[in-house]
Amino acid sequence: MEIDVDCESMSAARFVTHLRYLFVRLASDKQIHDGQTTLYAAVQQAHGKEFHCAQRIRYLLETSGAKITGDEVLYLTLHVARLAADVSR
Repeated sequence: MEIDVDCESMSAARFVTHLRYLFVRLASDKQIHDGQTTLYAAVQQAHGKEFHCAQRIRYLLETSGAKITGDEVLYLTLHVARLAADVSR
C-alpha cells in the first residue's frame, strides 16, 4: 500500500497480535467462522485497498499450505484499515 507504518503505534501492535493469534488458530485448525457475509461485503466495499492488501496476505499464507477463511480476511482487513488510518492522520 506504499505507507510507512509506525511500528510503535497501538495499531501496529494490534495487527501483530492479530497475526500471532491467526497463526495459533491455523496451527490448531480453529479459525474464525462467524459467517459475517453482510459485514464482509460492507468492509470490502468501504475499504477496497485494505481488503486487497488482506487478500494478498491471505495469498502469501496460502502459498505455504494454509487455508484462510473469509472471516479471517475480514478481520485482517479491519486491522490493515486501522494501520492505514494511522498513517493518514
